[in-house]
Amino acid sequence: MQMASKPERRLFRELERKLRRMTLLVGMIGSDAIGLLADQRRIRLAANESEFDDPMGGRKIIHLARHKVAYAVAGDDLTDEVGYGVADALDGGAVNFGSALELERSLQGIVERRIAEIQKTAARRGEQIERTLLMVFYGEQVSERQLWRVRVEAHPSAKRIDGMTIAGAGGNTARFFEHYYTPNTPIHRLLLLASHIVLMGHQIDTKMIDGLDIATFDSEGFHWFNEDQKTPLRERSAKLDSLVRRLLLEEPNKD
Repeated sequence: MQMASKPERRLFRELERKLRRMTLLVGMIGSDAIGLLADQRRIRLAANESEFDDPMGGRKIIHLARHKVAYAVAGDDLTDEVGYGVADALDGGAVNFGSALELERSLQGIVERRIAEIQKTAARRGEQIERTLLMVFYGEQVSERQLWRVRVEAHPSAKRIDGMTIAGAGGNTARFFEHYYTPNTPIHRLLLLASHIVLMGHQIDTKMIDGLDIATFDSEGFHWFNEDQKTPLRERSAKLDSLVRRLLLEEPNKD
């Protein structure tokens, strides 16, 4: 096998560093619903040192209405390819919903097969793929609404989430706000927390994180938030940020 040159290895390390920063996903279980949130920035990473990264807006939450499944992608186009593999498996009836363990193994198998297909191409051969999918199942195929985290890597894993999870942007310090998650809380009270994580993620990394998409899943099904519905959450997040800044920096009371 031909070894990569030093410039190629340096470029690959830079691409990996950017991939670890790209995308901020939040999934959370509320007492009455599941929330799935994502930023909207997609970036075509530069292929060599003479190019610039190409940013654009785009949804990272994909709704498969026919199957009552939704997934959000953290990473680049390879994560999308794995998502397409999940959709194909659902269309073909190849996802085993018999039990949590069977679903776990089924999802892992889908990822493994898709990775093997992707790595057959010369451009991707030998690449270590480390990306993430957050998936929500809310149809009759499961006994209750479920949130899953699927790691897309050489040895993939699929785990059901019982509380809250954040994917992508591994070094983004906005992840700290996960500390305030409280179980058994209605989803409408949790959405500010989740929105604040994504919006503050942009403040910390304006290049790689931008925008906000929200989907919720309750007893009535899938709900996609339009811009008017997101505006109050944006405004409350901005006020919260200003309040924290003021309280931290104000002069102490000398009385």
